Amino acid sequence: MKFKPTMLFIVLLFLYNNTYSQEIVCEGAPCTANDYTLDYFYLGDEFGTPFGAGYCEPGSTVNAHIWTNFTANAASSRYSLYLHFNLYVNGVFIATIDECYYDGMSIPTNVVLDLFTFSWDCGSVITLNNFYMSWHPNANKSCGCSNAKCFAQDSIPVLAPLIANFEFNPSCAGAYTLDFLSTTTGGTPPYTFLWEFGDGTTSTLENPTHTYASNGPYTVTLNVYDTLDWDSHGIEIVNFDPNLPPEIYAPTNSILEGCSTADIPVLSFSTIPVNINEPQLNAAGGSLSLTSSIVSLTYVDTASGSCPTTVTRTFTIVDSCLNTASDIQVFVINDTSLPTASNPAPIYLQCIADVPIPDINVVADVADNCANPIVTFISDVSDGNTCPEIITRTYTVTDACGNFIDVTQSIIINDDIAPTASNPAAVSVQCFGDIPVPDVNDVTDEADNCSIPTVAFISDISNAATCPITITRTYSVTDACNNTIVLTQIITVNDTQPPTASNPSNISVECTSLIPAPDTLIITDETDNCSIPIVAFVSDVSNTGSCPEVITRTYSVTDDCGNVTLLTHTISIEDTTLPTASVPAPINVQCISDVPAPDITIISDATDNCSIPIVSFISDISTGLCPQIITRTYRIEDGCGNTIDINQAINVIDTT
Repeated sequence: MKFKPTMLFIVLLFLYNNTYSQEIVCEGAPCTANDYTLDYFYLGDEFGTPFGAGYCEPGSTVNAHIWTNFTANAASSRYSLYLHFNLYVNGVFIATIDECYYDGMSIPTNVVLDLFTFSWDCGSVITLNNFYMSWHPNANKSCGCSNAKCFAQDSIPVLAPLIANFEFNPSCAGAYTLDFLSTTTGGTPPYTFLWEFGDGTTSTLENPTHTYASNGPYTVTLNVYDTLDWDSHGIEIVNFDPNLPPEIYAPTNSILEGCSTADIPVLSFSTIPVNINEPQLNAAGGSLSLTSSIVSLTYVDTASGSCPTTVTRTFTIVDSCLNTASDIQVFVINDTSLPTASNPAPIYLQCIADVPIPDINVVADVADNCANPIVTFISDVSDGNTCPEIITRTYTVTDACGNFIDVTQSIIINDDIAPTASNPAAVSVQCFGDIPVPDVNDVTDEADNCSIPTVAFISDISNAATCPITITRTYSVTDACNNTIVLTQIITVNDTQPPTASNPSNISVECTSLIPAPDTLIITDETDNCSIPIVAFVSDVSNTGSCPEVITRTYSVTDDCGNVTLLTHTISIEDTTLPTASVPAPINVQCISDVPAPDITIISDATDNCSIPIVSFISDISTGLCPQIITRTYRIEDGCGNTIDINQAINVIDTT
């Protein structure tokens, strides 16, 4: 029984560059067992039928199987057959095949295996390299190298059918002569050959040369016989050229934009002959007319002159019959390309004195297609303006062939920096009339980066306040480009001096009612440094005393800034005048018991200059008997303690 596992590989034929890598297994394993005799490997169809001679046309593609058969030499059973090899087609590696058959099972005595299926180019040669086959004497072992008996061989050819094939080329032996070459493969060599040239002649050589009377057409047939079979292959030669000397046609002459011979675009400049092939000549624009193969195809260059440089290129062909031919191509190489450079970055300056001297190094990115160009300074040209003034500075960039460009750098001179100066010192005055007149010389440190600035008075502006009044005096400082700053001088008008006046003379009065009313006119000498002061009554303040009572009368003297001077007027009130009253009429009574009690109301006309006096009983003093005279005393006292005593006589005379 045969098991065919899935094969995990890809077969690609007709590979120009093989990208697969072969594998070699079980290297170093001793393979000396002879349990099996390998008969052969062959190409056949899916049924195992070998391909017969002439099975396919040379170069056609057919579906092919690689088959093998071998016979067991041992009587006892063998198990787990393992096959490994690397498949090569025409010497090119195609794939690695690893197959396990009868894994753990008995291998049949006669084994026939379909090893591999692929698309075969009819006539190609198949070999199995690094061939390795192993098996086990015991049924419990799986496929592999370990403890296995094996057979190995470096290379085993795969038997293919006999496929007759040939090719031909013109011969140098003479005109209408062809060299024929057999490319037959397969079968069981050695081969014998029979050529039929189509003109009634034949040959039995393997690779004959034959001369025709003309260039055809002829049908040439090659019959090939191996030890077992035969095959034939025919080609109709419709037309072929006689063996004539080669003809070479150089590429057209070319005018190149460039710097040197290195700028020749195809096939590098060389003063010694350089070997090339026909595709390279064709790619350069040349061509050949050949009737035989190329032995050598060369070119060599000679150069002369500069700006431009002329290169003469000579192409020479030698064919397989040693016939030669030459042709020339002329290159004219000239640099007409302008050098390149960027305009230097503009320079922005404040003052004309800041303009730097010309410096070719500011043209920093000069470049040329051929050589390092040279930078030179040309001129500085002003636009004649001011603020800004623009100077156009010109440099020339010149290459080795005299090609040049001008680059310009703009130098913009524009003083946009304001002049400097300090604000004049602040001024403080008492009165408006003390304000000094504007004076530009108060600005003493004006300066500018480029010119001498001008100082001018602008204005005096009051803050419309009073006491203080702030006047902002403004000066302008202007340079030649009209950059201006404004300076301010603060003038403070503030009257801080109080007005002056004298205190009125002190006065004394007897009574409060005699105090004169306040009178500002009593202040007669008020004065002020800036304005006419105003006198106002402030207050009368008593010391709360009596007899005397002192009243301090205050006047204020105020100027326009509210500066105040207080004046005091002292008024002393002291009543020194005695009160007055009349002596009551005497009283006459009979008995002492008839004497009336004291009665202050009998003093009815008590009076005082300032206040209502108070009458009080003082005493009764008796003298004598019958008559008894009682002197009754009343006292009259005013508000300041001024008193008088009034005596009333009471006569007690009992006349009954």
